[in-house]
Amino acid sequence: MPTGLPAGPSTATPPGCGARTARRPAESPGRVRVNATLARPTDAAEQRGDATLAHRELGWSPTVGFTEIVARMVEADLALLR
Repeated sequence: MPTGLPAGPSTATPPGCGARTARRPAESPGRVRVNATLARPTDAAEQRGDATLAHRELGWSPTVGFTEIVARMVEADLALLR
């Protein structure tokens, strides 16, 4: 374990931060292995888009609604698991 970090179950590094193992709580001794290929990099806490400039400068307008975009993203993630 790197020096300078407190020992205990709360020292687990979040996925995407390079950790391959994390400590389990005291009642479950042992190690948890993290599959690095499944760990996502840390996402920004908040993401927003504003298409005003694209609309004004290019005449662009979205053609797919929010619900459809979310459905496509979920389907793409599920396809990766198959």
